[in-house]
Amino acid sequence: MSDNQTKLEIWKEYLLNQKNSGLSVRTWCSENQISQPQFYYWKRKLSQETSAQPKFAEICFADQQTEKHKGEIGSLFQVSYKGIEIVISSFATVEQITNLLTALRHSC
Repeated sequence: MSDNQTKLEIWKEYLLNQKNSGLSVRTWCSENQISQPQFYYWKRKLSQETSAQPKFAEICFADQQTEKHKGEIGSLFQVSYKGIEIVISSFATVEQITNLLTALRHSC
């Protein structure tokens, strides 16, 4: 593990410890002899690193529609929403697509 990775892991642990402590950032930093600007620097840096990484989630619809078209090749269409790309089968029902987009809207 490189020095930079080690620092990242240490600061992830520090941020988690502060969050779980129930203490304010000011109090936690004082008790752990860490400057507040340094704390916020690493919090921002790790937040940016996390948000820059793409996130994927597989969504499966378990109903009769899947069995009905098993083995068939349908067309696909792509939906882009707030920087998120979703590929949807033409076999998806209107209800499934509506539920997917509703869940997406609430999570973003």
